[in-house]
Amino acid sequence: MSRRPLALALCAAALAVTAAGCGDDEEPSAGTAGTTSTASGASGPAAADGAKLFAQANCGSCHTLARAGTDGGFGPNLDETRLDVAAIERQIRVGGGGMPPFRGTLSPTDIAAIARYVAGGGDG
Repeated sequence: MSRRPLALALCAAALAVTAAGCGDDEEPSAGTAGTTSTASGASGPAAADGAKLFAQANCGSCHTLARAGTDGGFGPNLDETRLDVAAIERQIRVGGGGMPPFRGTLSPTDIAAIARYVAGGGDG
């Protein structure tokens, strides 16, 4: 059986949650102060922090991300995601589509670091 239809459905759900979550949850980007994030992801210490936090938060138990060496079978394949850093941060923070929210578990700084790391996952 192919996991692709499930992954596409979960990505669509993540986009819907992202669109629904716009507006009411405006947080200052404390975790991104002094760093730059691009669609291609982060490099240097910020990327190292994101990689470490990705592993510590056990993201790979659900998500595939080749450069993290993970092959999770439940959540979307992060190597194929086309979400930007802000959308990934929002998804981590509020959850949805089968993903639990990590707002109370991870700090805004940690969420931002993981999001920057994941955003570069498809390119690295």
